[in-house]
Amino acid sequence: PKENERELLSVCLLACIDHGVQVPSVFVGRVSASVGNPIHVALAADLLAIGDFHGGAVEKAMEFLKSEKPAHTVVKEAFLANKRVAGYGHKVYTDVDLRAQALFERAARLGFTGGAIHKAREIEAQLMEVSGKKLPLNIDGALAALLVELGFHPKLGKAFFALGRFPGMMAHILEEITYE
Repeated sequence: PKENERELLSVCLLACIDHGVQVPSVFVGRVSASVGNPIHVALAADLLAIGDFHGGAVEKAMEFLKSEKPAHTVVKEAFLANKRVAGYGHKVYTDVDLRAQALFERAARLGFTGGAIHKAREIEAQLMEVSGKKLPLNIDGALAALLVELGFHPKLGKAFFALGRFPGMMAHILEEITYE
C-alpha cells in the first residue's frame, strides 16, 4: 500500500479497539477464560461474539456504500422496510460520534475524500430529513466508508472489526487468567 493507505488502515484498526469489559467481544472471552479455558479458546469465544449486532454494522454499511444506490434510495428503502440504517445512530453519541468525526478528519488529511465518504455524509443528511431527528454517522459507518475508500470487499467488514479488537481481547483474557 501507499503510505497514506497504510496510515489510514492503521487508524481504522486502532479505532476498533475495545471500550472496556462490557462489550460482547471482550466479556465473552473473559467469561470463557474464567472457567478454565486456554487463551486460544477464549479468543475464539470473543471472535464468535462478533455478529450482525456487534461489529456487523461495518459489513452492512460497506454493502450500501459500495452499491450504485444513491443516498436517498438507501434511506427510503430502509424506512419502507422499517429497518435501521447500519452505521448510523448511537445510544451514547446522540449528536455526533467523535470517533467517526476523528476518522474522517484524519482521512481528509491523508487525501481521502472520495465517493463513499461523501455518500456516508449524504445518508446522514437524508436520515435527518426523513426521520426528523439526528442519527449521526457512528464509528461503524465511518469505518465502512473508509474501508470502501481503501478498496476492500464488504465481506471483510467483520474481519477488520475483529482484527482491530484482537489486541484488546488478548489483554483482557490475560488479565482474567492472571488476576489474583
